[in-house]
Amino acid sequence: MKHLVYGDTGRILAHENLLREEDAVLCAIGGMVPENAGPLYVPERVASSFPEGEVKVYFDLEVQSFFGKMVEEVKGGSEKGVFRLRRKGPYEREIMASDLFVLSGIFGEPDEVRLKTRKLGSVSHEIAMVRFGGVMSHLEYTRSNAPESLEVEWSGIKQIVEFDCAGMDGKLTYSLERILEHAKNRQDAGKYEAYLELVKGGVEA
Repeated sequence: MKHLVYGDTGRILAHENLLREEDAVLCAIGGMVPENAGPLYVPERVASSFPEGEVKVYFDLEVQSFFGKMVEEVKGGSEKGVFRLRRKGPYEREIMASDLFVLSGIFGEPDEVRLKTRKLGSVSHEIAMVRFGGVMSHLEYTRSNAPESLEVEWSGIKQIVEFDCAGMDGKLTYSLERILEHAKNRQDAGKYEAYLELVKGGVEA
């Protein structure tokens, strides 16, 4: 059976040997599902439009090409620190829920979440202050028609790890390896829905 991966096919990076060995097929959103397809790998934002069955859900931040290395650095360092994330671009509010879900898998369930939103014309600013035990997280989103960008920083004890897509030719890419490895069963991704309800109730500043 083929592993059918739905998403932005121009963004998903994969070595040709992986496509052969895993028998994986990349398919643009809205494409037809081939007969005898195996598990379907779909982005969290469209998972609800697929019927129940062998559907696996992947989350934007978790499958970014750089993210595996960053998680290794975070888990290999101190248990306390500050995590900062900044996104800019034509995002939907659901991306914040997706990021919270991914971060809870690294730092544990949040003890406290504070949300603020502000809109100036066509530009929306959203901030989430989140405490995961000894980790404070500052998540900042500027939603507009500007090109998509992502910055991530982890400041631990004697340890700073940074990623800025501007330093990677300005391109955000997904790793097919990480999609196949880290996609969740739909039932396991249930907490995403709870975070989605949380962010939709954000406070206007």
